[in-house]
Amino acid sequence: QLAEATQSRFALPGVVTYLPVQGDLYFALQLKPKLDPTPQRPRDILIMLSTSATQAGPSWIAGHQIADALIQTATDNDRISLWTVNEPKFTKNLTKEFLSPKGVGDGVRLRDALKQYRTKEAPIGNTDLKNALAEAIKAFDDSKGRDDRQRILLFLGDGLSTHNPMNEADRLKIARQLVERKIAFFPVPLGTQLNPETLHGLATSTGGVVLRTRIEEEKLVEALKRYETAFAGSILYSPKLQLAGATVVDSFPTVLPPLRSDSPTL
Repeated sequence: QLAEATQSRFALPGVVTYLPVQGDLYFALQLKPKLDPTPQRPRDILIMLSTSATQAGPSWIAGHQIADALIQTATDNDRISLWTVNEPKFTKNLTKEFLSPKGVGDGVRLRDALKQYRTKEAPIGNTDLKNALAEAIKAFDDSKGRDDRQRILLFLGDGLSTHNPMNEADRLKIARQLVERKIAFFPVPLGTQLNPETLHGLATSTGGVVLRTRIEEEKLVEALKRYETAFAGSILYSPKLQLAGATVVDSFPTVLPPLRSDSPTL
């Protein structure tokens, strides 16, 4: 589903127009601001892994490997929190807090949390992603507007929330909460059935990027390079759009999402 979406006319550069038989011309505009590179900052990375039944097979192994590799390659000033998402009683903050992988004590706790995930979790049941994301947002420092640390929510899963379904209003609410804390949502689509509305919607609405990964073809080290490049991309918060010299009756959305300099937003 996600791969097919990239082949649509909406993925092409420029302006997409539609002229109905009667009425005004409609258009969709891609926005991609030119931004200076953002200086590297310490990062708080929350890794959330789906443990639903849809993750069985290669996706389950890939989730293990990606989480492990990110912990191993974290910088000295990074902090990582490891979560699983399932039904509410099985959704867990395995690390309890953000931990420094390079710290002696924190490093041991992170490895223990990863070992717990590998040995005690299994791909069964379904997920309440709506509640899990709300709880995960609270785990970040309530530091609205602060820029001293970069905040990343890396989601490994399918975007489904079958235990507690999400509608468009729910996604917009979660997106607003993420943007308030400048947390960018980066999903790695994994599983047998994907929900593009959630995966794409939350990524686009928060300044993140969908990290498509060919898990049975792509080498892990190459995938990680792409992830790190995406994490480092500059993000413009609270952008404003002025259509100079154009006759536009209405434009939506009235409040623009965060924009990236390396990926256009339609």
